[in-house]
Amino acid sequence: MRHKAGKENETQTKHTGRNIVIAVVVVLAAFCAYAAALVHSAMVIKDEVTQSVGVVRDSGIGAALAGSGQDSSMAGMTAIEAVAPQLQQHTTVARGQADGWVWRSASMLPVIGNDFAATRIATDALDTLASDVLPSLTDAANTMQKAGLANADGNLNVKTLTEVSSKISKSNDTLQRQVTALNEAPEPHIAQVRDALTSGKATLDSAASQINGVASTLDSLAALFGHEGTRNYLILSQTNAETQAAGGVVGSVGTLTVNNGTISMGQFYSDSKFDLTAPVTSTDEVDKLYAISRLGVSYGGDIRLASATPNFPAAAQYAKEVWARQSFGSNNIDGVLSFDTVALQSLLGVTGPITLSSGKVTLTAQNTAQYLSNQVYIDITDQNAQDAFFEESAQRIINGMLSGLNAHKALSLVATMPKLTENRHVYMWSFDKSDQKVLKKAGVVGEPGTDAQNPVTAYTSTKWAGPKLTGT
Repeated sequence: MRHKAGKENETQTKHTGRNIVIAVVVVLAAFCAYAAALVHSAMVIKDEVTQSVGVVRDSGIGAALAGSGQDSSMAGMTAIEAVAPQLQQHTTVARGQADGWVWRSASMLPVIGNDFAATRIATDALDTLASDVLPSLTDAANTMQKAGLANADGNLNVKTLTEVSSKISKSNDTLQRQVTALNEAPEPHIAQVRDALTSGKATLDSAASQINGVASTLDSLAALFGHEGTRNYLILSQTNAETQAAGGVVGSVGTLTVNNGTISMGQFYSDSKFDLTAPVTSTDEVDKLYAISRLGVSYGGDIRLASATPNFPAAAQYAKEVWARQSFGSNNIDGVLSFDTVALQSLLGVTGPITLSSGKVTLTAQNTAQYLSNQVYIDITDQNAQDAFFEESAQRIINGMLSGLNAHKALSLVATMPKLTENRHVYMWSFDKSDQKVLKKAGVVGEPGTDAQNPVTAYTSTKWAGPKLTGT
């Protein structure tokens, strides 16, 4: 009995040992298979991401979105439409690998799991760019070509404006969230992954920035001009010959009315035609900027001081109240837009040059800022003639920007406006709270920054973003 029991124990031990060996072999085989699958997946993702970045870089998508001039903007959209399918082929494969169980399980590994998680975020963002955002852009461009942002009578097509804005805005929101998540992801530990993601981040950041500018411009235009009914806007034309916190001193002011898409420009008035008024409700903020106010001297209501505060919403309220107290003013202003000489010059790159009624001066996309800030005072010495010049130039340039918005002109405008708003050459504000939410998101309202380490007052750039001014 003892002998039999010993043999049984020996047999059981052999079985147990064999089972352990088999289990170890199975685990090792599974691990090897998993490792092989992971290596294969990594190679596929790296190759597809590298090719995706190459397609974006070589196709010049960023340059196409930032292109100036009507023809270049349309050509850019055509280029994007042509390259999108090629880009989608690579991003779809990369995203499919990163969304698979092999890559997802690797994301749960300690330490290096962050590398795999960051890569998944990158492939999601790249595929969103290729499969969602770029098609939305080209679809919007085609819609503008077919329906136009302007009706046959030259007035704004409100329906088309809101439609293209909505299409691009939704896709852009998704892309911006993914790019933000990618930039906030921990730095990868594996050198190859880190290098690939560094290249991918730079490419995505550039494209996402340009696309965000396009979306923001369309959202702003839709918020201000895409309403049913009538809206009245005050237009401030700043001259950089005298700099103030929000750009230049207000040189002339006019109105713009939008009635169900029909745009009409009111008369412009130079600052010399404005009466000084008693203090308005927003005067306090302006007074705080001047030491003389501490002596009890209030600046009251002076239209030239509207841009003295770096907080443009306060400047808009100030200008609205001063305007309402003028003999030619009104109390029905729904919002305020402001353009300085750099902005006016850039807009002529969209609309083309204009020759003023005197026939002696032609303003172009090269000479406008310098002429309005300097040369006009040399060529025209009579105060009344200067006033008339400023009034006419501002009115015609801004009217040219908004009237007859065909697809070519609209695409050129959305390529031009983001840099102007970023560098605070253009401000937009509405007294409608629902519009304010859109405009603030678009970054066009000109509110001061709240970051104490990176204070922002007038221009977001540390250097003068406009052309070099010459003359005396």
